[in-house]
Amino acid sequence: MELDRNNTEVRSQKHLMDAEGTSDKKPTALAVQILLSKEGWCCSEIDIWFDTMQGFWRWSCEIDYC
Repeated sequence: MELDRNNTEVRSQKHLMDAEGTSDKKPTALAVQILLSKEGWCCSEIDIWFDTMQGFWRWSCEIDYC
């Protein structure tokens, strides 16, 4: 599965290094890693959950320079 970059936010400030996004289909941790690696990021602490209020999948993770 490939994640859509348009549904992704990357925060790369010194005090806040994380990324999050949404998807209609359940993403995998590998899909998150692939998306972020295309921009030179390594990710850890990947969390994936279904947002029952909004009705779609969300993911978040910590990022760092590779």
